[in-house]
Amino acid sequence: GLVYAMDAGSGRSYDGTTTLNDLVGSNTGTLTNGVTYQSINGGVFDFDGTDDYISVAYSTELNTPLGATYDIWIYPTSSGEFLSRGQSDSSTNPDNPRFYIGANGNLYFDWSVPGTDTYVDSSSGAVTLNAWNNIIGVATPGQQLRVYVNTIEPSYGTVQNTLPTPLANTPNPLIIGGVTWIPRYIAGKIAAVKLYNKSLSATERLQNFNAQKSRFGL
Repeated sequence: GLVYAMDAGSGRSYDGTTTLNDLVGSNTGTLTNGVTYQSINGGVFDFDGTDDYISVAYSTELNTPLGATYDIWIYPTSSGEFLSRGQSDSSTNPDNPRFYIGANGNLYFDWSVPGTDTYVDSSSGAVTLNAWNNIIGVATPGQQLRVYVNTIEPSYGTVQNTLPTPLANTPNPLIIGGVTWIPRYIAGKIAAVKLYNKSLSATERLQNFNAQKSRFGL
């Protein structure tokens, strides 16, 4: 089920300081290097794309060996990484996951293990800059990674490898807003992040989207 949930809305996750509360567990986040809160769209966090991010401390609750779904509401104004765990592509402490939006609107989703880089890279135009996008990444043991934007699965430019069984999980914090080890960050707004320890079905993904779409004008 749902193991981590952040919603920037006042009275939901954000306490008005630098602390970000987990709505379903005890995984506290920290606003770092000047992430700012805005009250638009029910509450969002604004990232400058230079160095600011939110770090959610590691706990075993974040591990997802039997399947994972990341559900993210984002308004990107530039290309860049916007969510990650881990410290490299495929070394002894690989990133699983890492998400980024490319300059042509392609969506990249990576879930690596030591020595092997497993990822999908969508065709161009999957993500719209300067607009709200609901981005979902699904990792299912033994299968390829999959991504969805506003419930639609785009075509893939590249599919690299399939996932191991069980899924690998790094003992690192969840970083919202970028990747600290490259370093590379996203400019724009992120309103909500959810992590499930299973692969959500099409029905479940649609239910989540319908529950939030009016908030973001979709």
